[in-house]
Amino acid sequence: MIQDGESMRGGLSTVRREGETILRPWRVWTPAVRELLRHLEQVGFAGVPRALGDGPVDGHEVVSLLRGEVGLSPWPRALLADEGVTALGQ
Repeated sequence: MIQDGESMRGGLSTVRREGETILRPWRVWTPAVRELLRHLEQVGFAGVPRALGDGPVDGHEVVSLLRGEVGLSPWPRALLADEGVTALGQ
């Protein structure tokens, strides 16, 4: 779990945790991603972060903190087992 004030490098960018939110760089595709996140929220899917605010904040998108283990390479041990892959898909 990324700690408050820490940054983490992902596949495309570096994100930063600020309290119970995550800030990630605003990209050209961010509005489409936010629409997808809002759709998933509307249909009751709880496994995604919530898009917060209406636009960029100092060049960043703000989403709610989603607690759990980050699935970056090398893959966490839990994702290497069938049960982990099944849980991720659910």
